[in-house]
Amino acid sequence: MAAALGASAWWNLWYGLQVNNAVAAPESGDVQEAEGNKENGIAADYMIGLTYNKLFEHDVIDMDLAPEKWGVLTSHQEYFVKSKRFNSCVERRYTDFVSFHELLIATYPYRLVPRLPPKKLIGADTVFIEERRKALKRWLTIVAQHPILSADATTRFFLTFEGPKVHAKIQEIFRRMPDEFTTSCIASKSKELVKSVSPTLIANSRNQIQVILAGISQLKRISERMVARSQEYASDLSDIGIVMLEMSNDNQDSSEWAAKGNKIWEETKMGFKLVANEFNDLYAQASDQATVQKDEVLEKLNLLFDVLTAHQLLCERHEKGVAQDHQRALAKMLAFKKVKIQKSISGTDTETLERLEKRMMEQESIIADVEVRSAFSLHCMTQETQLVHTYLGIVTEIFNSLISVQLIGHSEMSKVWKGMQEKIFQCLPSNSETAD
Repeated sequence: MAAALGASAWWNLWYGLQVNNAVAAPESGDVQEAEGNKENGIAADYMIGLTYNKLFEHDVIDMDLAPEKWGVLTSHQEYFVKSKRFNSCVERRYTDFVSFHELLIATYPYRLVPRLPPKKLIGADTVFIEERRKALKRWLTIVAQHPILSADATTRFFLTFEGPKVHAKIQEIFRRMPDEFTTSCIASKSKELVKSVSPTLIANSRNQIQVILAGISQLKRISERMVARSQEYASDLSDIGIVMLEMSNDNQDSSEWAAKGNKIWEETKMGFKLVANEFNDLYAQASDQATVQKDEVLEKLNLLFDVLTAHQLLCERHEKGVAQDHQRALAKMLAFKKVKIQKSISGTDTETLERLEKRMMEQESIIADVEVRSAFSLHCMTQETQLVHTYLGIVTEIFNSLISVQLIGHSEMSKVWKGMQEKIFQCLPSNSETAD
């Protein structure tokens, strides 16, 4: 077993044992399987054979609101977090997600780690709380289904630990964990892995994903408007029923002077009482259609939007991180060489030149390390870009869901409207009838 375990797996295993028996360490079979895949080359390109369905089946996350809890002065919202993979149900609050997110960014700076939804200090109404619950569920779903992040001991801890003060405990146990580059068994091979990746290839791929992100953003806004219109439509149908009931409660009898024996309004009022409740059925059907469209279409668009945005953040981290470090190290090296040449020409003493050479050697070591780290970052970006393209498989589901929602919704609404039409004929007076 020792031969099969790499440095990263041993680190995860050791930290798993430090959780005071509150959460089990990674199972040896899981670790062996993961490391065995690395040796077979799958870790070098873990997207081989990975489809969206396989990604989705890896874990299913569910989140429900827990009863609001009060502290000394303020209340806070907790969530019941369920993981199908671990068969677990734990309580988490927003600060727990923040600590977990900070650890993931520190340990996996070259992976797709989505942005957390913002915290609202005051005025968190029920709408905000519900939208944040959905956003946190999407965030955790992406992490729990990620081929690398999901295998980390930190993720296992977050999804299974049942003790108190999770945000502090998770930091206490995992804050000294080195980043993925330090423990990866393929980091030293990174240059070989990315030798065929050109800057043009990277730029073209990034531009393509930005175009996709722009399109998904537009579809998301359109879907939000469709949901809003469906909700307004449902509200209008309900208002029609309310108005009919109010009109049916007209207690004044029509005078002989006004009606001249015409009973249409009296019969109409009676009909309104019988028909008004039918609009409640229409309201319920339209509301259900809006809810289904929100859950089945808009949430999937939001998930894909979060993934695409995470890729954009990853590209920015790569450019602002190792790429800039590499440029700074090279610039410093060139400065050393320039000073050495100048001092050699001016006849500077040997001791000073030796110090310069020593500093140049140290800088060369830094450059070599940054070059390898840069190559590893680029390799990870290659994998994460492939992961984004795997997530694009959800686009088909989005449009299938959109069509299904419209077909089923309009079909059901049509049935209710048809029943309404028959009742109108039965309950309201016909224009063909003459007054008495």
